[in-house]
Parts: sequence; structure tokens; C-alpha cells
Amino acid sequence: MLRLIGRRLLFMVPTLILASMLIFALAEVLPGDVGRSILGQYAPEQQVRILDHKLGVDRPLYVRYSKWAANFVTGKWGESPVQQLPVRPMVLSALGNSLLLAGFALVLIVGVVALIGGRKRTRS
Repeated sequence: MLRLIGRRLLFMVPTLILASMLIFALAEVLPGDVGRSILGQYAPEQQVRILDHKLGVDRPLYVRYSKWAANFVTGKWGESPVQQLPVRPMVLSALGNSLLLAGFALVLIVGVVALIGGRKRTRS
């Protein structure tokens, strides 16, 4: 049993890294420009380019991902460019509700699986 848990934990790290890379890349292909979204559609193009440079969105994807991953691991999550608030407290404040929802879903799923599994055993 401990070997199974150890293997699962071992596979968890590369899975999380791969998932973060895919989500980062998918967010990249979404339409729209970050600077334009923040400044509005009537902002001068020069201001948009300056903001894009300040935010680093004009750098290559692998550079931005590397910087994001390093900052995430070290706890420097930055500020929301739209709300002008630190991201970390916003995420952590929502984490409690997310964990509560995940726990409820886990209890519900385990209960349903146990119920279905119990019915299959009694039929045989």
C-alpha cells in the first residue's frame, strides 16, 4: 500500500508540471491582448505596447512560463493587472471554499461507489 501511495505521489509532480504548462499555453492562445484588455479598446497603441512590455507579455512563451513557475514556487504570485490587488490573498481566500467543495464531492462519490459496489456484490 505504501508503494502505491509513493508511486502516486511520484507521478503527481510531473503531472502538475505538465498541467501547468498546458494551462499556461492554452491561456496564451485565447484571443485578445492583455494591455488592450486593461487599458480599454480606445487606448493609444503606444500605451498598450508599453504596458505589454511592462507586464512582460512581449517575451517568448518559454521565458514567461519559466518566470511564472519560479515566482509561483517562491510564493511571489504578483498582482492582478485588472484589479490591482495581490493575487495570493485572493487565491487563498477562495481555497477554503474549494477544499470544502472537493471534500463534499469526495464524500459523495465514495458513498455512491460504496452503495453501487455493495449492490453488485449482493447480486452475485
